This record gives sequence, structure tokens and C-alpha cells, in this order.
Amino acid sequence: MGSNLIKNHKLIHGSTIGHAGVVVKNLMTSGKVVPGYSLTPSYITIHNVGDDDVPGVTWDKALHNANKYGKSGGYRIASWHVTVDYNKIYQEIPFNRVAWHAGDGEYGKGNRHSIGIENCQYSHDKTKQRLVWENCAALCVELTKEYSIPNKHIVQHYYWTKKDCPYLLRHKRFGYDWTWFMNLVKGAKPVDTEFKSYIVRIIVDELNIRTGPGTSYEKIGELHKGDAYTIIEEKNNWGKLKSGAGWISLSNKYVEKI
Repeated sequence: MGSNLIKNHKLIHGSTIGHAGVVVKNLMTSGKVVPGYSLTPSYITIHNVGDDDVPGVTWDKALHNANKYGKSGGYRIASWHVTVDYNKIYQEIPFNRVAWHAGDGEYGKGNRHSIGIENCQYSHDKTKQRLVWENCAALCVELTKEYSIPNKHIVQHYYWTKKDCPYLLRHKRFGYDWTWFMNLVKGAKPVDTEFKSYIVRIIVDELNIRTGPGTSYEKIGELHKGDAYTIIEEKNNWGKLKSGAGWISLSNKYVEKI
């Protein structure tokens, strides 16, 4: 089926994936740390960058410098296709070119057959880290569509070399682990999927309206039994009201679909 957000092995600059704006500038096809070999991707490899609170733009610039100067500039021979931050996604290498990210050697399957995604890490900021993982999951959905990669071929760096990476998922930081992440991937809707609105009727005396999709969000109003409302977006079994008033629970204890 393909992705509307990937063209000629490049993300669409200026598009949005998850919560992140996509930045694609000066893609590297060869150099000191980009070998220039052709890639037909059949896996996606998930990494953590390894250092806390370093923004994606810094990693993006570092990789460009590494590819220009290599070991003589003090850089290690490593590269990756995409850097995911909480608000931006930077693509560095086209998806049809090999990157040295899996650590399994020049002819290793991880390097030669997988797309490498480096994820920023915020060990002390749960909100930012969740956004990073949600952005990564949304990106994985687009890549699986474009390259017909099955979900079982979305793997940890650990899969190739037993390296303890992606560290934050492997150590369940904030309660987010690999199973949780893969559930995000399975539940994430492709960006270009059109949501079909529908109507629900309230079946309890009062149903709270909240500012976001969950009970942790502020209550800002109430709906009443028998009234009907149009839902224009879903998230975690919560629905966004067409009126713009807020979000309501879509539990069948509270509403019924008309």
C-alpha cells in the first residue's frame, strides 16, 4: 500500500508524524561513516542515543560532522537513518542506503537489512520520553507500510548484538517497556488514515468532559443521559467531541454507538 509520507526513500520534509515535525535536509548517501551500499530494508532496529537530555538536532549535526571528518575528527564509525525527538524527527540517510548502526559488522544482517532509528532519551522527563516513543511508533507504522515490513521485524538493537539497547525500554523507565512500545505500534494509526466520525448516545445520568483523553485530565463539563454527540477522534478508548468541548470516555458503560 505504501506510505503517503515517504517518497523516493525519504520522509516528506515539513510533514507531521506522531507529534513531531519532520526535518529532511542534506541527506547523506556516502562518506566517512555512511558506506554508500544499497539497502532493501526488511527490519527496523530501535535504539536509544545513550545520553540524557541531548536534543535531536544535536545528534543530527553530529552525524553530519562524523560523516565529513570521520575518525580524524574524533568520531566513531557509526551512523543511523533517523533521529526521533519529542517534537522533531530528523532523517539523515535515505532508507535505501546502509547505515552502520547494528554493530554486527560490514556484512551483518542488522546493518545490511535494517533501518536504524535513534531515539532521544529523557530519563527524568516522563512527558518528553513518552512523546519520543509515540513518535517512534508512528514512524514505524509508516515504514512498515512503505516497505512491507512485518511487526515481528521491528527489533531492539539487542536482537543483533546483545547490546543493552534501547536502554530505557529494556529497563522499563517510567513503566514503558518493549511490550508497551510494540502495543503503541500496533495501535498507532497511519498519519494518512482518515478517521470516520460517528455518533454516540450517553447512557448514564452524567458523563464528565475532560480536556484530554484520560481521567488525569481536568474535568471541564458534563454530558447528560439521552443526549447524542459526534466523535471525531479516538485515543485510548476516549473520544474527542466535534463541538470542541473536550474528550469523553467511550466505555460501553457510559455510551452506546448509534
